[in-house]
Amino acid sequence: AAAVRASGLTAERVEIVAPGTEKSTVARVAKAAGPLELLGVGTITPRKGHRLLVDALAGLRDCDWRLTCIGSLERDPAAAAALRGAIDAHDLSARIQLAGECAPAALAAAYAGADLFVLPSYEEGYGMVYAEALAHGLPVVATTAGAIPETVPVSRLSPANGLFAMVTLAATLAGMAGGNPAGALTGALGTVTGALGGIGGGSSPLAPVQGVVNQVTGALSGGNPAGA
Repeated sequence: AAAVRASGLTAERVEIVAPGTEKSTVARVAKAAGPLELLGVGTITPRKGHRLLVDALAGLRDCDWRLTCIGSLERDPAAAAALRGAIDAHDLSARIQLAGECAPAALAAAYAGADLFVLPSYEEGYGMVYAEALAHGLPVVATTAGAIPETVPVSRLSPANGLFAMVTLAATLAGMAGGNPAGALTGALGTVTGALGGIGGGSSPLAPVQGVVNQVTGALSGGNPAGA
């Protein structure tokens, strides 16, 4: 829309109609036990960031989580093969399922059964799956790539960068383990930004970020998530 207006059309002649999303009719209930169910929906291609997600989760293997990725494995066979290789290399095949394409009913069931939607895309023209996740009442961890900030609240986003994604996801999982996913999502980006503010003057430039990772890892193993 901005490009169309920049071409000379007045704002009054340009209208934005966002894609529609059906809200879930299934009430979400808190689980008594079990791993946090993470869900990512999108074709397995490099720009969707699945490899970044797997690498981030590999650093959080001590947390109790399970990831299901729904999306075509046939559009880019090379990307799918590389993702499977990364999952095997990190020894995460028992915790990450590449489910391929699913029928609408199965997709709806996956949204209903998930605890957190996560997809660190490098580019999105709109981000329909994020809108669907929000419509199903799911908290979202995503990036600021492309049009995603127009769909997902900015406080739930981090730049499309491996370091940010890892710490944001860690902070989110820590908060969810403590029963406060909304607080963790809202504070995650601020936590990361504050940690990165200390980079540059010390002998170990990654120490501030590593400190945050240590805090949230400690929270997941029995500490206080609110302090992460």
